[in-house]
Amino acid sequence: MDPVLIKDFFEEENTHWWHVAKRRMIKSFLPIAHGRVLVIGLGGGLLCAELSKTHEVIAIDISSIACAHANKTYGLNTIVCDLKDGLPFRDAQFDLIIMADVMEHIDDDAELLTQIKRCLVLGGFLLLTVPAYQHMWSYWDERLHHFRRYEYKALRNLIKNQGFSINRISFFNAIIYPAAYLRRKLIKNMDHNVSDFKISQGGKIINAIMAAYYLLERGWSHVGSIPFGLSLFVLAQKK
Repeated sequence: MDPVLIKDFFEEENTHWWHVAKRRMIKSFLPIAHGRVLVIGLGGGLLCAELSKTHEVIAIDISSIACAHANKTYGLNTIVCDLKDGLPFRDAQFDLIIMADVMEHIDDDAELLTQIKRCLVLGGFLLLTVPAYQHMWSYWDERLHHFRRYEYKALRNLIKNQGFSINRISFFNAIIYPAAYLRRKLIKNMDHNVSDFKISQGGKIINAIMAAYYLLERGWSHVGSIPFGLSLFVLAQKK
């Protein structure tokens, strides 16, 4: 991720509705109340800081800047790690591995899932989010250095083929799908040097409205599968 986006992430992670909604979604599906957790991809470190109150958390990231920020700001246990080299941990070491919007950055996603399975205890959980729909591919994916976006069936099959059972899979971020489609596909001559997060920031009123919507969406995702959305969420378990 380029330095401008990293800076935006650090500044907005606490308050921007996108980041807040994703953290709350992940926390609402935590399959264990306590245990050893690996977080792959730090972001700004706030999710790890919140989880560390109840879990033993280790976080890894390819960015030394992100690791230094999380260590300084939250006192987190972080490791700089390039996932192309595999996960630097022993077999069966974690009860839960969280990977939020990371797998799309990895060329060989099947090998990464194999590594994750190796590091989980038997019956351990994988919780992940990824961007949905290859037809939504745009300049934004290129700026974020994505290799792909994911289709529902392809993601489900990928995870099953690596030896996981799927407890829950659903789209989310449904409300912003139409606006994102218009912005990324139909509106021309945009300033691509500006972060989409900055454009959609909206202030306290928008954050409050979006918080209310995402409360409803999380409730929906717990009782059924949301049929479309800008992102996909999976809770899987090592067989």
